[in-house]
Amino acid sequence: MRPRPLAAAVALHLLLCAAAAPPAGAEPPARQRRLDLWPRHLPVLVPTSLTMRVRERARSRARAGAARVGPRARPLGRRVAGATPAGATRPAGATRPAGADHPPASPELVVPGPRLDEKVVFRANIGFGIDGGQPSKSKQLLSGAELDDQNDYSSLRSYGFGDLVLGTRGLLLPSLGTYFASEFRFDQNLNRPTQAVPSVHYADGVQDVLVRSAYGEAQGFIHLPWLRPLYLRAGRQFKYGVTVAHFDGLTLGYDTRPVGASVWFGSRVSLYGLGQNPIGSQDKYFGASARVDLSELSRRTPLLLTLDTLQFSGFSHREYGVAYRWKPDILIRGSARQIDTDLARETVSVWARLSEVTTLTAEIDNRSADDWIYDLIVFRPPERDGDPRQYLNIGPPVPRVQLDVRAGTVILRNLDVLLRGAAAVEHAADDAEAPFSPTYVEAGAALEVRLRRDLRLGSTFTARRYRRAAVETALDTDGMPDPLPALANQVGETSFYEGGFGVDYSVGARRFSASGELYGRLYERQGPYDPQPPIVDDPDLRTGGRFSVEGWASNRLRIKAEYDVSISDIDLAPELRGIKSLRVLAEGSF
Repeated sequence: MRPRPLAAAVALHLLLCAAAAPPAGAEPPARQRRLDLWPRHLPVLVPTSLTMRVRERARSRARAGAARVGPRARPLGRRVAGATPAGATRPAGATRPAGADHPPASPELVVPGPRLDEKVVFRANIGFGIDGGQPSKSKQLLSGAELDDQNDYSSLRSYGFGDLVLGTRGLLLPSLGTYFASEFRFDQNLNRPTQAVPSVHYADGVQDVLVRSAYGEAQGFIHLPWLRPLYLRAGRQFKYGVTVAHFDGLTLGYDTRPVGASVWFGSRVSLYGLGQNPIGSQDKYFGASARVDLSELSRRTPLLLTLDTLQFSGFSHREYGVAYRWKPDILIRGSARQIDTDLARETVSVWARLSEVTTLTAEIDNRSADDWIYDLIVFRPPERDGDPRQYLNIGPPVPRVQLDVRAGTVILRNLDVLLRGAAAVEHAADDAEAPFSPTYVEAGAALEVRLRRDLRLGSTFTARRYRRAAVETALDTDGMPDPLPALANQVGETSFYEGGFGVDYSVGARRFSASGELYGRLYERQGPYDPQPPIVDDPDLRTGGRFSVEGWASNRLRIKAEYDVSISDIDLAPELRGIKSLRVLAEGSF
């Protein structure tokens, strides 16, 4: 039987392969090596328009027609990886990369560049509000006079409010960024001096449009690698350091992960007029800050050091800070503030994670008699007449040690529990007492349970007891003007209790949510008169509620409504039956 031609051909092929095979262990010649056809680099092609691309056959005809006319224009977009430029020759022996024989990419498929929404940030709020308080039947003030709601009092006050935020990143220049933020409020002018809900916007000198921030910042404008973190910011801005400084000026800084430093100066900004000098130039700020993160330089030294300085109104303020991560779940922070050469305040806090759902935070704070009374502006008694700070009547600062401890955990996977305890001990001399800095003890708790995925119930409670000196009875002579009693720690609240209950409903982020809360506050006071005048009931109970609804019309448009109401009568305003406030706003962002 004659062998079949196919079997004979296979046998002959195997014989030739065995004869041409190299000895064992020998490397095959370069021409006989196995080619690696696996693609290593592919261009990322993203459609830039919805234009329908032409068919491949029609595109080939168009290229042929263009070849007869002349050289074809280069397509819009980047060259396909591995394509050889026109007129260039490929080196001998070079391997043509995969995809080189394919035609260039279509103009509709190009590597994506920065989009407009990555360079421009825009957000605007526009709202409408109504504040009101209906007069009671008696319409009698605490002074005994009648409330004139026709000429002196406005039961309703309507106003428009909102804010605008606009920022750019590399729009004009790659290294230039800008930021602008403002707020506005336009009230309906009723030509009546009083209303139910007073506002700082009603004060003289407060503008309807307030500019909070307006600055330009340049970063990376120097091409040297070690100078690229240098940045320059000019305009109205905030600086966080010794305190929150709001100023018009210049900031020069250098910011990297291991180190950072900045120097800044400018004129102080007061949007609402407190501390502003109406007849002279504004006070000047000059500050500097430095930061060194040793953990970025060496993992064995988890230490962060900070220094902030501020020169203002002839005083020098400095604050030193340190943060040490003792263990992965334990962080210790400390700070000390100095005014000129006097040590004013020291703070030490500890944050610890005891388990995956349990955290503990403790903080101890000590302030001396050289500390601020309220803030950087109100830290010395006023020395000139007409200074608005003298009407605050806060009293002198007294040395006091304060301790605050908070712990939170989750029970049964859906019950959040927060416990809080605090205490303050005043350690001043007997002749240096202030009514707003007494010794006190405080305790509080908060619970929140998730009944379903969309529904949560919560409750809070806080109680504080003050220790005040024994009451010294003031003289009360009928028919004669009585002198004002001295403000000491014997005058003021002796206890404070607050509780609330809230409900939150949410179907998801950027969709719909609603919340409601009912709260009550109970005050107990003591004064210098015996018996106490029947102006305010003792104890004084105040109750109210807050309700809000929020919905998203689209991913960039939010609509929200808020309503606040006082439920119980207010003893300090018996001429009003209740105070209400309604605000509706729409927020759009890009």
